[in-house]
Amino acid sequence: MEGLRVLDWALVCAVGTLAAAVAVVGRRTASLARGPGTGQSPEGQARDLQRLRADLDSARAEQAHLAEQLARCVQRVGMVRYDAFRESGGRLSFSLALLDGRGDGVVLSVLHGRDGSYAYAKALRDGKPSHPLSEEERQAVAQALGA
Repeated sequence: MEGLRVLDWALVCAVGTLAAAVAVVGRRTASLARGPGTGQSPEGQARDLQRLRADLDSARAEQAHLAEQLARCVQRVGMVRYDAFRESGGRLSFSLALLDGRGDGVVLSVLHGRDGSYAYAKALRDGKPSHPLSEEERQAVAQALGA
């Protein structure tokens, strides 16, 4: 008789465990039908996904705009110091190249002498000057372009 009670008890435990497992599986199935961890319906998830896609498209457009602006900012700089005139020393003259990502920009040269200083600016487009460059200006441009 006692052996029967142990079997009954084991059977009751097994049925209880099976019922609990079925309940857990049922809840998880219902949760997945609504959406993983959100409690949303498939329609709500579709709206959220559509909003996320719109946000991603907006972020991509903004990134492209920023990349275009960055390409036009000064990114490359080269500078050469030198003595422009024999009677001056201290390498106070300089040529400074300021270029954007496309090689557009300017070369500024300041020549310092006893009688005064002289400044010149020459535009560059795609790394090519609008006017002939001095040797020092060519060096500054080459430095800026990484050549």
